[in-house]
Amino acid sequence: MIFCEQDRRKLIPIAGGKGGVGKSMLTANLGILLAAYGKRTVVADLDLGGSNLHTYLGMKNTKLGIGNYLSQKDVSFERILQETDYPNLWFVPGDVLVSGAAGIMVSQRRSLIRNLEKLDVDFVLLDLGSGTHQNVMDFFLASNCGILVTSPQSPSVLNAYGFLKNAIFRELQRSFGNNKKISEYLKRIQNDSTPNSTPKLTEIIQGISRFGKSHRAEAEEVVQRMKPFLVVNMLRSPEEFTIINGLRELANRNLTVQLGCLGMLFHDDTVMQSLRDQKPFIEVGRETFVAAQLNRIAQKLVQSPRFPSMPLSLEEYSDSFELAQIEIAGDFENHGGEPITGTSERGGSITMPEGIRDSDLVSLITAQKQEIEELKTTIRNLTLGRQGG
Repeated sequence: MIFCEQDRRKLIPIAGGKGGVGKSMLTANLGILLAAYGKRTVVADLDLGGSNLHTYLGMKNTKLGIGNYLSQKDVSFERILQETDYPNLWFVPGDVLVSGAAGIMVSQRRSLIRNLEKLDVDFVLLDLGSGTHQNVMDFFLASNCGILVTSPQSPSVLNAYGFLKNAIFRELQRSFGNNKKISEYLKRIQNDSTPNSTPKLTEIIQGISRFGKSHRAEAEEVVQRMKPFLVVNMLRSPEEFTIINGLRELANRNLTVQLGCLGMLFHDDTVMQSLRDQKPFIEVGRETFVAAQLNRIAQKLVQSPRFPSMPLSLEEYSDSFELAQIEIAGDFENHGGEPITGTSERGGSITMPEGIRDSDLVSLITAQKQEIEELKTTIRNLTLGRQGG
C-alpha cells in the first residue's frame, strides 16, 4: 500500500460499490483537469472485463492495452502507455476486448501495480471495476486514499458501505497473512454465510486481540492508515444530504474509519450527451455547475501536496464532510434553491476556465495557476460562492 501523504506521486484508485455511479466519468474528467493545472497525470482503466474509460476521454479503443500486456509476453508496460490530446495526460487502456483479462492472477495484479507505482508523474488515477471482487479490492488497497463514488440513492449508499467494509476486511487479511491463527479466524468469519453474521469491525479487532496483546494495536493501525474519500454524484436536492451523513456516521461507528468527502456533483443530462458526442464531459458541459464542481475537486487535490491530508480551515467547519455540505448548499442557492431535474445549467457566478477545447485547455487553465497559488491555503476558499469573477 502506498501512503500517498508520504509520496510525491499520488496514486488514487477510484471505485464504486455498484455500477452506473459515475466513477469513469470522474476519473476521465478529473484527469483532464489535473493535467490542465500542469500536473503530470496518468489515467488507467483497471475495470478489466468492462473497460470503457476511453469513451469518457473521447478516444478510440484501438490500441494496445492491459489485456495485451497480460496475455502477450512481448508487450511491455511502456508500450501500452498512450499519449492523449491533452498535454500532461497519458492513458493506459484496459482489456481492449482481450478475453480473460478480468480473471487475472495475484502476480499479474502486483506487476500492474508495480509498473503504475514507477511512473514518473504527479497523479495516477485508477478507474476500477464495480463491486467487491478481489481484483477490485486489491487495486483499491494499492493506496491508502482511494475514492469511492456513490449516488445518494439508498441502494448505492448501502453498496458503498459494503465496499468499505470489505476493503477493510481484505486489508486485515493481507496484514495478518503470516499469522496462521488470525488468518484462520478471519477466514471463518468470511466463510460464515449466516445472514447478518458478520460482526462489527470493533468486534473483529477484539477477536484478533485474543491471539496476542500487540495484535489489537496492529489491527487498529491497519484501519487508521486507510483514509478513503467519498464523491457523491448525481445529487438532485439538499435533502439527500441526510443519507450521506448516515453513511459517514455508519462508517465511523461500525468500521472506525475516518471517511472523508472530496465533493458532491449535481445530476446532469449533459454527461450522456458527451458520451453520444464522444467527447469528455468537461468540454461539452464546461458551463455547467457540474464542471465547476469537478474543477473544485481538482483544485483540492492540486492544493494538497500531502493528500490525503488537506489544509482544511477547521475554525469554519469541522471536517471535509461539513465543507462539502457548505459547498453544495451554496451551489443549490446559486441554482435558485430548486431541485436538479436535468441539465444543471450554468454554474451561477462561478466560471470554469474558458475555451476547454483540446490543446487550448492546458494553456488557459494553467494561466490560472498563479491565481490559485495566491489563494489562502484553506479549502474553504474553494466553495462556489467564493470562486467567481
